[in-house]
Parts: sequence; C-alpha cells; structure tokens
Amino acid sequence: MVKNYAEKLEEKLKEIKSFEALLKDFEAFKNSLERVERLIYKLFSSLEYLVKDLKIKKEKFSLKPAIEEVIFWVTPLCKDKNIELEVDIPEDIEIEGDKDWLMQAILNPLENAIKFSPPGEKVILKVYRRENDWINILIRDMGPGVAYEELPFLGMPFFKSSAEKGLGFGLFLTKKIVSAHGGKIRFNLPSQGGLEVLIEIPYNFKRVSISSSDMGFAK
Repeated sequence: MVKNYAEKLEEKLKEIKSFEALLKDFEAFKNSLERVERLIYKLFSSLEYLVKDLKIKKEKFSLKPAIEEVIFWVTPLCKDKNIELEVDIPEDIEIEGDKDWLMQAILNPLENAIKFSPPGEKVILKVYRRENDWINILIRDMGPGVAYEELPFLGMPFFKSSAEKGLGFGLFLTKKIVSAHGGKIRFNLPSQGGLEVLIEIPYNFKRVSISSSDMGFAK
C-alpha cells in the first residue's frame, strides 16, 4: 500500500512539474506577444520609417534574456527543420538602446540563417565583447550563402540575393536599426560555406541620424 501511495505521489509531482513548465512557456509566450504588440505600435507610429529615422527609445537592458526571447520565437522553425542552434551568450552584458528594435535586428538574420540552412545542420549564435566598448553578435549558417559579388548589396532596401525569396526587407530593416544605434553590420562568406552576419553594437547608446541616401535610397 505504501508503495502504491508513493507511486501516486510521484505521478502527482510529475503533473505539477509539467504544469510549472507550461506556466513558464505561457509566460514566455505572453512576453513575446507583448513585444510584438509594442513593435506593431512602433511600426504604425513610424509610417515613413523607410526614408526617415526610426523612433528609438533609450533604455539599459541585459542582452542575454532579450536574445533568449528571440530564440523562443525561432525554436519551432528549428524543430521543423531539425536545426541545432548553438548559442553562446555571456551572462553579464548590458547594453543601452531600444530593446524591441534590437531584438528585431537579431531576429531577422537569425530567421534567415535557419530558413536557408539544410535540414539537420547547425546555426551559430554567438555574442562576445570587444575591448573598445563594443559587443559583437555573430550569426552563422551552413546554407548556400550568396554570390561574392552580391555581398555589398546585402542590407540594401528590397535587395534579394539569388537564393532568397520574399521582399528582401528583413536585412534592410536590421541594417537600419543597427545604424540608428551607431552600430555596423558586416557580411562574410566563411571558408566552410554558408553566410556569416556580424552585428557590431556599442555598449552605450549612440544615436545617429540616418538619411535616406545612407540606407541606399536615391535622393
């Protein structure tokens, strides 16, 4: 009888743990939904964001939880394609900038990396410091990459590489967000194949005015 009660108690504990896991997933989903709502508001409040400055809110935040929320968004896509997401993010990096926009700047190239990677491959997401008050966010995939001559055009408005489908807007928006924070974005072709996207952001917020010509638009 004691064994029977012990087994029932163990089953109840498993149910409680499962419920706790569901609550955590729900909280993560709730936070992500709130972020989308904030982002939609920003998009509608910046109807001319293609040719004018983005509305950037200055705040200090921890980078790891923000990127973990981005990872939560792409996890279903990784599971669908059996993509291993190798993540390396230091615990103690804080940054000044607009959290929602910077999360979007990371989400766009990360989604691309997963979409263009063959099933069963690995995508790398790595964050590391530089000595001169900058942080680097590296995203690398093992997809088809792009033609070398297309590299200078990545991130230009509505440019699509030969392997890309859609409007070609994601990397342009990422470039605009990064530039508005005083940062840079670089594209490289690793020797082992694929595409490497390197986002460089200063620790401290550096608001930069971005003109339409800076983003690739003709005056």
